[in-house]
Amino acid sequence: MKRLIILIMLLLPLSSIAQEITFTDIMSEYSSKEGCTTMRIGNSLFRSMEIDIDADSMYIISVENHSLIPHFKAQIETLATSMEVLMSVNHSSESVNIYQLKNDGQIKEILIVTSEKDVCAAIYIIGTNLVLNQIDSLINLF
Repeated sequence: MKRLIILIMLLLPLSSIAQEITFTDIMSEYSSKEGCTTMRIGNSLFRSMEIDIDADSMYIISVENHSLIPHFKAQIETLATSMEVLMSVNHSSESVNIYQLKNDGQIKEILIVTSEKDVCAAIYIIGTNLVLNQIDSLINLF
């Protein structure tokens, strides 16, 4: 019994060291799965389209495979726990959530998650000083 308690005490700190998931990890996982679409848009495209935004890149994942949606949602929710909720809208079986991550008072990351009955999608934008009205005009392009 004493050995079991010592073993649990030794392993307990290891359980708190969780591997942090990133959006690019999630994107890599779903990029080759059936019923999933992934897209990465670099800042070169933003510049070539003369879009005035301080975004380094934008990632999009759309999951339409019903068996993958619950796991995808759980991964995105884990990613969003470190972010501030800007907006959350729920209507029937549809939802939209917008999150931001600030550093030194500037928005560095924005995560937009939409979920419907048959599809769940996430848009992740990384930049140096993102401005929300610029994000709106950027998303409307796609």
